[in-house]
Amino acid sequence: VDLCVPHCLAEGLLGTIPIYSEWINPLPTGIDWNYMVWDDETEDGEAGRIGGFAMAILGIGTDIVEIERIEKSLSNPRFLQKCFTLQEIEYCKNKGVSASKSFAGYFAAKESVAKALGSGFKGFLPRDIEVCHNALGRPFVKFSEKVNFCETNKIFISISHEDRYATALAIIEE
Repeated sequence: VDLCVPHCLAEGLLGTIPIYSEWINPLPTGIDWNYMVWDDETEDGEAGRIGGFAMAILGIGTDIVEIERIEKSLSNPRFLQKCFTLQEIEYCKNKGVSASKSFAGYFAAKESVAKALGSGFKGFLPRDIEVCHNALGRPFVKFSEKVNFCETNKIFISISHEDRYATALAIIEE
């Protein structure tokens, strides 16, 4: 028996992918796999329960930067002014010895968001994308009025770093 991954998980990337019943258990019946939605995030910052699956991914962006390269750029006030808001600068500087890792992660996040938007930084600067954190530390972004972003869409970001590199991923969902 052939089963298919719900088209919302694969459509637009690979089309509908056939999966054989020997590989997975059959999908539950009685669920409209074509239209399911996430509940909004709760006020305490925890992700809401899954009310479903359907999401239209409008953009994906990723970036990786060398922390040392960003660390060298931090001595240039023009770089700081062009790339980071005052709140971001304060947050990263409060990280002490790991400040350059935080700046590099924020820079990678801004690059990945610009890529996910599909426009790069046309018409705005990196500082027009502000990286923030909720009460649990989950990163999210705020946009200045210069960034063309439909507020009914959602954007998810993930930031990570290690000794030499920082990386970020951004997904924009309808």
